[in-house]
Amino acid sequence: AALKNELHSVTIQNFELAKETERIVKKLEKASITAIPYKGVAFSKQFYGDISMRESSDIDLAIDPTSLLAIKPLLLEDGYSIAAGMEDPTKASANYYTENKDLCFDKTSTTGLFHIELHWMITHPNYQAPANLNKIDSAQLVNSELAGTQLKFLEPAEHFRATLLHHLLHDGMEYLKLLVDIAQAQSILITGSINEKISQLEQHYNVVPIFLAIEVLS
Repeated sequence: AALKNELHSVTIQNFELAKETERIVKKLEKASITAIPYKGVAFSKQFYGDISMRESSDIDLAIDPTSLLAIKPLLLEDGYSIAAGMEDPTKASANYYTENKDLCFDKTSTTGLFHIELHWMITHPNYQAPANLNKIDSAQLVNSELAGTQLKFLEPAEHFRATLLHHLLHDGMEYLKLLVDIAQAQSILITGSINEKISQLEQHYNVVPIFLAIEVLS
């Protein structure tokens, strides 16, 4: 009964996050700004096949950093505010984009708190990931939907690579949930594109133990 109640709660929360994600992405699209759902409910949809299969707490969007100053007023007029503790960018400073990986916004609604993270890097510069690996490659996108609306998603191999790098450096792969997440991509690991993506990581990081764990979990 407890598990059923938890699943029901996660399903409701994820559906609200998915609807808000779609709404914000479409709002930005009307202003000719591209924002791509990343991690969270997008990862759940792309790799689990269902937005209710993993718990999510925020909305992650991959953006081109040059669009950040255009996105900011659109979110502010929508009732969002820059998250506490984050630097408010008032001009397009090159240093700002190299010293920060994202800008976060919060909004309290009738259904709870929405937290949006606008990413132009995968990991914080302090983790010293090579610049070519730390960028989210949005050159190839695929069509998908979250709560019923068609959106553009990252190509699966790139979504997998970015998520893997994020977990590897930010979280140290120390949680079972993260390994289960990564294991969901087993179906695409045999493709050439994912092998190419992983070979890029292997030049800098030891990912062999991660894939041994995936074999056990799959």
